[in-house]
Amino acid sequence: MKCCTKTLGTELGEALSINASDFIQVNGESANPQDFSRLTTRTEDSGDAGNLTITTSKFIVQKRAQVSTGTRPRSTGKIRLTL
Repeated sequence: MKCCTKTLGTELGEALSINASDFIQVNGESANPQDFSRLTTRTEDSGDAGNLTITTSKFIVQKRAQVSTGTRPRSTGKIRLTL
């Protein structure tokens, strides 16, 4: 599973919000080692990455799964986790 936003340029990246009343599980296990599960927001220029907001009662990340915000070359992105 990949759930991503990506922005090229100087604009603010798109936000990613995930809400689940029971639980969210991000499992990185895959038959292909180059392919793993991730939740991410990212920008490839001077714009800020979009915020990643996760709201759930239980949050599980395992086996190489990735949860991140990132920018190149520099800027900010925020992860907000509410349990």
